[in-house]
Amino acid sequence: MRFEEIPVSIRERARGGSREALESLCLLVQPDAYAVLLSLLRDPEDASDALQESMVRMIRFLPHLRDPKA
Repeated sequence: MRFEEIPVSIRERARGGSREALESLCLLVQPDAYAVLLSLLRDPEDASDALQESMVRMIRFLPHLRDPKA
C-alpha cells in the first residue's frame, strides 16, 4: 500500500505512539514491503528477516520524523 493511501488517522496515531495504530500500519505496509524485498533479495527467508528489521526500525524511528509526510 502506498504511503499516501494509508489513512491519515492511522499515520498520526502511529507517530504518536499508539500501539494499535502501529500494528495497523505494519499490517498495511508489510505485503508491499515484502514483495519489494523478495524481488531484491530473491530469498524468502532473507526477505522475511529484512522485513522484520524494517518494521522494527519503522516503529523505533517513526515518532522522531520531522516531516510527517516522510
